[in-house]
Amino acid sequence: MVKRISMFLLVCLLFGCKSVQPEAIAQAAPLKAASSDMVEAFLPPATFESLNDIEKVSLFRIEPSLITGTTDEYSNKSIFDRELSQSEVDSFLALLKSDTSYKWKEYSEEIPFKADKNYVFKTSSGQFNVLTNSERKLISFISLDGQKLIPINADFSDFLERVK
Repeated sequence: MVKRISMFLLVCLLFGCKSVQPEAIAQAAPLKAASSDMVEAFLPPATFESLNDIEKVSLFRIEPSLITGTTDEYSNKSIFDRELSQSEVDSFLALLKSDTSYKWKEYSEEIPFKADKNYVFKTSSGQFNVLTNSERKLISFISLDGQKLIPINADFSDFLERVK
């Protein structure tokens, strides 16, 4: 009940600020008060609780880099891009917490995953990563508790494409 009231207040606050930051809000995905029951059951408890304590989100691009001394072996190189704006963070969190953001019926532990972006979510007590695969429309939550991979819907994918 408290979570739903908090989400409702967040939505009211963001829509109330629309006249103050019209460009930033226009770029962000629309927020909806949605259920988080499936997301809460899917993620490790510490990761789900961390979604309520985000201080900032950093975006990194992931690019293949040739390993020195080889001709066909690559590693992934993480390149800092930028910090997300507060309106982008708020929209991102709303999408992450919403059960409707994910394609639950397509979930499988066998999905091939190659990350192209890494979002580092920093909290007061640590951090966790959300990696994305734009081509396959997948996200992966990575924390000390392990990795959780799930397909996302078109609205979530569109939002991530706008946040470049």
